[in-house]
Amino acid sequence: MRIDANDLLIFTRIAEEGSFTKAADRLDIPASTLSRRIAAVEQQLGERLFIRTTRKMTITPFGQAILRHTQQIAAEITAIDALIEHRNIVPSGKLRVSLPGDFTQALISEFLADFIAEYPQITLDIDVSQRRVDLIAEGFDLALRIGALADDASLAARLLGHFELGLYAAPSYLYHAAKIRQPDDLLAHPLLRLHSDTSPLSLISGQRHWQGELSIKTVANSPNILVNLALRGAGVTRIAAHSVQHYVESGELVRVLPEWQSKKRPVWVVFPATRLMPSRTRIFIDSLVSRFEQLS
Repeated sequence: MRIDANDLLIFTRIAEEGSFTKAADRLDIPASTLSRRIAAVEQQLGERLFIRTTRKMTITPFGQAILRHTQQIAAEITAIDALIEHRNIVPSGKLRVSLPGDFTQALISEFLADFIAEYPQITLDIDVSQRRVDLIAEGFDLALRIGALADDASLAARLLGHFELGLYAAPSYLYHAAKIRQPDDLLAHPLLRLHSDTSPLSLISGQRHWQGELSIKTVANSPNILVNLALRGAGVTRIAAHSVQHYVESGELVRVLPEWQSKKRPVWVVFPATRLMPSRTRIFIDSLVSRFEQLS
């Protein structure tokens, strides 16, 4: 009995996507063709790989056992593709990137536009999500992450830099609201914060430390929404300093208690540790590092 290796790779993609339809979209093959080929494999093996109903699809225990081996095959093929690409002078191909929902889009959009212009042969597939994607299972080449990293031996990481966080508000809000001369005064003001920013507000000024729980006016997973709300006088927001520099320079926003600093948050680029890195991924990471060095 000889099974077509391509059919095993198709099985792997369907299992990882959790759907024949999604796998068909990724592989650019009709779902009916995938269904027919999987049925042929099941007939050769004499056992079902999937159990499908009108509502959901589940992989059988036998299918799970097969999947562990086929994922290794897929990883080896990816490594071979990467090795071949390393010989190419011009980086090319699709690069799948995961961005956290609370990342400053003004910063990353400028970087991405410059990268696209410099490397036109690379196609970017960008996913913005608040959840932390599984890079290997979901087929991502890399992800940007903010804050502490989970201990995961399958991933490698490179520190890009740190975001300086500051408190900002519109002059119109500060004119009508209670004066903010010291950290305790913040307790009388509503805070506009990110979903991921769950810890109490902690500030440092020299040897002085202050911590307090502000009343939460609005939470969002987008810095852009918080900045726009602050611009319209909705309250005080804590945000990365570089993301509002333009508004501070134009006078549309004011740094609140500038002598007090929040703890900086690390920014990482994360990628699979077990794969040979394609040149497009390496160049993207190197470009990111260079951009963050310019910010620091």
